[in-house]
Amino acid sequence: MKKVLFYISLLTLGSLVACDPLDDTYQELDAQVTDDTEINVMLTDDAYEVLEDVDTVPEYIYKNHYFTSPEEAEKYLPSILNAEFPHLGDGAFGKVSFNLLQLAFKNTGVANTMYYEVTEADYDALGQSYKNFDDEEQLFDFLDYKYPSVEDSTHLILTYQFYNGSRIPTTQTQVTAFYYNDGVWYDGFRVTDEYYAYFERNRFNNFTGVDDDNLEAYFSFILKNEFPTAKDGDVEFVSYAYYNGSSTVQEIAGLQFDGANWSMLEDGKNVLTVKTLPFKKELGTWIPDIARYELQAGDYTAISENVALGTESARSNLADYGNFATSRWSDEEILAAINFILKKNFPEYEEGQEVLVTYNTYPGGDQELSLILTEGVYVEVE
Repeated sequence: MKKVLFYISLLTLGSLVACDPLDDTYQELDAQVTDDTEINVMLTDDAYEVLEDVDTVPEYIYKNHYFTSPEEAEKYLPSILNAEFPHLGDGAFGKVSFNLLQLAFKNTGVANTMYYEVTEADYDALGQSYKNFDDEEQLFDFLDYKYPSVEDSTHLILTYQFYNGSRIPTTQTQVTAFYYNDGVWYDGFRVTDEYYAYFERNRFNNFTGVDDDNLEAYFSFILKNEFPTAKDGDVEFVSYAYYNGSSTVQEIAGLQFDGANWSMLEDGKNVLTVKTLPFKKELGTWIPDIARYELQAGDYTAISENVALGTESARSNLADYGNFATSRWSDEEILAAINFILKKNFPEYEEGQEVLVTYNTYPGGDQELSLILTEGVYVEVE
C-alpha cells in the first residue's frame, strides 16, 4: 500500500504562477500520475446516512443501513466513496464491506399449522409414477402444486414417501416441516424423538415453559449436529412441539449461524450478511472493479457432461432441471463446477481477477459467489 505524503507549497507571488510558461506541462504530468493507494472500508451507520440527500436512494438504505442486492450497492457506493475519500486520485483501489439483506424477517409466529400426507393422486398429478419423491426439488414442486395460495406464517408438517437411491436403495416414510414466510417456503429441521430423549423431554416429546431459557442452546446443539458444514450467516428453521399450558402446538424457531454457534433471530429484525466488493477510481469517480457472469443453459449442460464434476446422479439431475439441486451438490462441488466454466469461458482472465458469479439452485433460487483467481484456482473472496 502506498504511503501518501502531502506537500503544500505557499506561493505568494501569484503573478509568477499565472505566467509560468511550463504550466501546461505541469498539468499534463499531473494527468499521468496514478494513485496506487489501497483502502479497506467497512461501512458505518454514518456512511449509509451520507446517501440521505442523494436522489432516488431508497429510504431503508440510509435509515436501516443495508442494501438489498450487490447491484444496488454498486449503484450507490460510489457516492459514499466520493464523499469519504475525495482526496484519492485516479488509480486508487478499495474493497468495501457493507450490509446485504439476506432475509426479510418479521417473526416465526405460526398463523396456521397444517398436517398433510401426500396421496397417490398427488404423486400421479406430478408425474411420480413410483408413488414417491427422490429429490428435494420435487418436494417444493409439490408445495407449489398443492398450495398455490397460502396464508403467510403457515407451518406445514408433510408426510411422504422418499426413495433413497444410494448403494442400498430404499423407500422410506419421511416427515418434514415447512414454513411459509414472506412468500417463500422454507424447509425446517423437525426435532426428532431422539433429541427429545437427549434433553430428557421424551415423556411427551415436547418442550414446555421451563425450557424457554434453554431453547436457543438446545437448537444450537441440534443444528451443529445436523449441519456440520454450515457457513457463517446461514439461516435454518427448527420445528418443535411445545406445550403452552393448555395444549401441545407445533412451533417454529429461526436461527442464524455466526461461525461457532446458532442464535435465535430477533423478531422484526432483518437478517443481514456482510458482503465485500472492489472499486477503483477512474476519471475522478469510483466505479465497480469486478467482472460479472451468470451461468447459462449451455454451462449447466457442459457441467452435466463432465464426469469429473459431482456425482452421476447429481449430473443427471442437473441435465434434467438446469440448476444445482443442493440436496445433491455440495458447496465444494458447485465451486468446482463454476471453476470449470470460468476457466473454459474466460481463459484470458489473469491472476487476481475477481468475478461475481450468479448461478441457479433448487430450492434456493439464484445464488451469488464472489470469487478471485488465486494461483490458477477461483476461490471465495474473504
